[in-house]
Amino acid sequence: MAIAALSDVEASEVELREFVAAYEALRGAERVEYCPPSDGFRAAVIAAEGWRQSALWESDGSWTAFAGVLYGVSPSPGARLEEADGHFGLISFDAGRRRMIVATDAFGVQAMYVAESEGRAYVSTSAMAIARHLRLPADRFRARSFVRTGFHVGDSTLWEGVRRLEPGTALELGRAGRTELFYWRPTRDEAVTRLGLAKSADHVLEVAVGAAAAYLGSRPCTWADLSGGHDSRLLALILDRAGVDFSAATRGDPGDEEARVAGRVAELGGWEWRLFPYPASWKDEAPPLLPKAVAWGDGYVPILHLARRFWKHERTAEVCPSLVGGAAGELLRDFAWQQEFIRAGRSTRVDLGRWVDMRLLRGHVDLSLFASDPTAAVRDDLTRRFQGWLEAYSDEPNTFHIEREQGVTGARPPRSSASSRGSGPTCTVRSSRRPSPPTGAIGSVIDWCAR
Repeated sequence: MAIAALSDVEASEVELREFVAAYEALRGAERVEYCPPSDGFRAAVIAAEGWRQSALWESDGSWTAFAGVLYGVSPSPGARLEEADGHFGLISFDAGRRRMIVATDAFGVQAMYVAESEGRAYVSTSAMAIARHLRLPADRFRARSFVRTGFHVGDSTLWEGVRRLEPGTALELGRAGRTELFYWRPTRDEAVTRLGLAKSADHVLEVAVGAAAAYLGSRPCTWADLSGGHDSRLLALILDRAGVDFSAATRGDPGDEEARVAGRVAELGGWEWRLFPYPASWKDEAPPLLPKAVAWGDGYVPILHLARRFWKHERTAEVCPSLVGGAAGELLRDFAWQQEFIRAGRSTRVDLGRWVDMRLLRGHVDLSLFASDPTAAVRDDLTRRFQGWLEAYSDEPNTFHIEREQGVTGARPPRSSASSRGSGPTCTVRSSRRPSPPTGAIGSVIDWCAR
């Protein structure tokens, strides 16, 4: 967590410690590293249970702290964010330029939240910690929207005044003011676009295997999620071809169809495989996990679903702390644009209304939960958000429009420090760039507050 002063009144160490305490009350902490006060900027790095490695880099009065997995660049204030890869959130103070940069990764997988109060901008990996510290009320509309759809879109959160940094976004804070910019956005690589199907597949395979080898090849062990789906199978095949030492893991019961399929796939691939069935005492083991799921979910995922993931991660971490998962159909396949199949790639227009109705609004939600049906207002809000994202891409094919929208809806909730997910095939998004050697893979959790 960090706090920084941009006006003539510096942020106090007392408030920084209070903000740290708000975080610890929710998620706990094994240790806290306080960054040296720099031109009024204050910061603290909070390491969750199980992490011994520091996530703080210092040199000549400058410092950088990051959460998640950072590849491709040195964690220094002069690093080019557009060259960074992985799932990360970072805060960096440049002593020479007297400024602080806050950023999230290109897909916004590592959540970074921002709020302003009395001239101060608070930045954190936990929206709930900000809301707790500032005593912010719930955002009624966003709460209704979340119940109606099951997720948040773009910068929305459950609390008034707290927003999530959108993917590929950097926030610059300095005495001259604040600037927010997109340091990276998807662009169509014309050279790749002109490739035929076979060469396109070869190119994707080359980049995906190269990324897996560069980022995961040196790890002593890696768990790979393996379900009955195509995406996890593809990831396992990529890891195998890249020469990564991994074991496949599946969550479920022996009689489940997904478990049977995963076991058969692992057998055919010659991979070590382990099934993690839920115990008969699951109803007794689940309740203690719920407070943790609430704190780490930040109102982004159903807590029972997240509790199951925590249960599995606790068991996989006993053997190996590294867990890699596929990006799922939302990012890598046709999930997002199936409603455009007839016109896929043949038009520059996307029927956003149909896309929202088919993909985002869940028809099985019990509307009696609401005093009044919020569907129309939620639909209008989602459509407006997507239209804003697509304005700069009006001349591109409709499939590219929708794939770009995954930068809004494809973000995942923050994860427990018990798992560290690598980039995997997600790196194919930057299809023309070969992966750089890894420069860091820190699993600590970081929160910041900036003035």
